[in-house]
Amino acid sequence: MIPLIALPMVSLGTLLSLIARSVNSAANLSVVIGLMLAFTAGIWFLSWMQIIGKIFPGTWAIEVARSILVYNTSLSEVALDVMKVIISTAAIYALGILAYTKV
Repeated sequence: MIPLIALPMVSLGTLLSLIARSVNSAANLSVVIGLMLAFTAGIWFLSWMQIIGKIFPGTWAIEVARSILVYNTSLSEVALDVMKVIISTAAIYALGILAYTKV
């Protein structure tokens, strides 16, 4: 379950590394982006921000984990959501690879 949540964030970090000029700026930027993603995912129960969070793969991965761990949903019932996370993660990685080859 942890790799399903971690991989989209690692791929986002790959793109983030293109923007950051130093380790300190990358650390600060990742905290800001991480908090923004946490708010939009609804971790702190801001329901109006959950609407925005529905477009992020991290939110999809958290929903899959919540369904399995909290609501005891079977993996076959969330297979489509798992595939959405995997495909979007692959797309973000591909975007990062393309961006790195042009730098």
